[in-house]
Amino acid sequence: MNHRYWIVLCLIACHSGPSQSPPDPAVAPSLAAVCEEVVGKPRVLQVREHVFVAVGFDLANTILIRTPEGNVVVDAMSSPSRAAKAKAALLERAPGPIRVLIYTHSHLDHVGGASVWIEPGTRVIAGAPFTETFVERYGTLQRSERARAARQHGHLLSDASLPCSSIGRRLDFTGDIGQGARLPSQEVRGREELVLGGTRFELISAPGETDDQLYVYMPDESVLLVGDNYYEAFPNLYTIRGTLARKAEPWVASLDLIRKMQPDLLIPSHTLPVEGRDEILKRITSYRDAIAWIRAAVVRGANAGWTVDQVVDAAALPPHLAKLPWLRPLYGEVEWSARAYYGQAIGWFDGRVSQLYPLSERERMVEDLALMGGMEAVEGKLAQLLKAGKDRYVLDLLDRLGLVGGTEDRRQRAEILRRLAAGTENSNARAYLLVRANELEDRQASPGAKPVNAKLLEELPIESFFESMSYRLKPQQAAEVEETLEVQLSDLNRSFFVTVRRGVAEVTEERLAGQPDPIGTIRTTAPVWKGLALKQINQVKALASGTLSIESPIAVARFLGRFDTSL
Repeated sequence: MNHRYWIVLCLIACHSGPSQSPPDPAVAPSLAAVCEEVVGKPRVLQVREHVFVAVGFDLANTILIRTPEGNVVVDAMSSPSRAAKAKAALLERAPGPIRVLIYTHSHLDHVGGASVWIEPGTRVIAGAPFTETFVERYGTLQRSERARAARQHGHLLSDASLPCSSIGRRLDFTGDIGQGARLPSQEVRGREELVLGGTRFELISAPGETDDQLYVYMPDESVLLVGDNYYEAFPNLYTIRGTLARKAEPWVASLDLIRKMQPDLLIPSHTLPVEGRDEILKRITSYRDAIAWIRAAVVRGANAGWTVDQVVDAAALPPHLAKLPWLRPLYGEVEWSARAYYGQAIGWFDGRVSQLYPLSERERMVEDLALMGGMEAVEGKLAQLLKAGKDRYVLDLLDRLGLVGGTEDRRQRAEILRRLAAGTENSNARAYLLVRANELEDRQASPGAKPVNAKLLEELPIESFFESMSYRLKPQQAAEVEETLEVQLSDLNRSFFVTVRRGVAEVTEERLAGQPDPIGTIRTTAPVWKGLALKQINQVKALASGTLSIESPIAVARFLGRFDTSL
């Protein structure tokens, strides 16, 4: 019964009491320079008479625009604790009520501290489809994403190991990340004008890193707030915490829009503002060219019948782009992007007939071992391979040997990961490698979860609490089952029918042909159903209070017992 939104607060997880990790490799000079110069200490930049940017407080910036009728705030950082510090610093420079809070997009580092900024009467505006994108991102694959996001952002690493995330301060998974998240009251599609205190704002849909990306343009000052469509690092076209490749064509189009607008000041939601029309044009043009290059290289390679590895090799940026400081692979990576775009463009099959019915990795390793002289011979050569600097090959080999019973030396693997981390300037890769090394040595675990805050719980649509049941069904326990459960929500005057049909679960709001008659009925309200789903309301107490009633309780308990409720 746990729902797809749970990842929003799964990302706030904490873990205490790890043992001390061994010294990690030195930070790459380029990353160290970025952490010091671009991210730096928390501070407020006054970039126009009434425009202030809080940088260094969190992974994302917060921008405040002061008007005679109150303040407009753009992006809310990742947590109430960090947002509160930024708010204090900003309001010291620009005191006043918060009339409007605008999200440039739905990533948690831009919305997780919203509660700090929202006052009675504050409008909360985002680009469409914010809610849909928010749900999709932090829902379905929550367990996988929870662990991978923590690794990508360096959960529990020391500041010496990873002083920043290259585009901002590292996220804090031990704190209250996400606890202040709120959904918008208005979603903009296309272009809308906002006027406050005589200050004009144009809110413009600009899909790029996310489909719901929103530009905030101040035409009278020629100031453009671009969210995450530009920051001073190679764009994260694919993120290793796990997403689909970000769509190249809309992103390029949104960057081309900036070229047409020709702003005098560009304020990204990560890294520092960019001043000057010519400088902005130079950066945005090369940024869009880099994205377009990757996409075109993938299409050319696919049309030529190349394998994905051949496509990746050909996708390397040309020298005139690769040398630009704002395209350094500090956050995104060309190789990751090309691989993701290949799958997006043409799927997993690269045309080789051997891939139509390939051997499993285990089957292939069994055959390879026979050619290589057997397990003992291969394991005996590992030290020689490591001495020769073949770390990446050995890491791949260890993965494959593990499939056929090879000896697992976790400390050896951790040492390899730390050496690989020493060779990368990409903060995401470095973090992932170092956290994984700590996990292998049992020095830390993936973060756990905290309860969803009451206000966000109230805002979340009830539909998602039922939709998640389709993938939480335990198919092995329902292989021969064909049953329907009815859930009536009296406060909404709505009923949901959950049908299990031989290992598949579906949810409908009306009875469909072929669905069995309900084996039982649950009667309650939407808030109680949400609380039950998240284990924030005790079922026995709800029954005793009369806020929950169950017809045929034994059959209903058996039905619900076939669903996974763990996180």
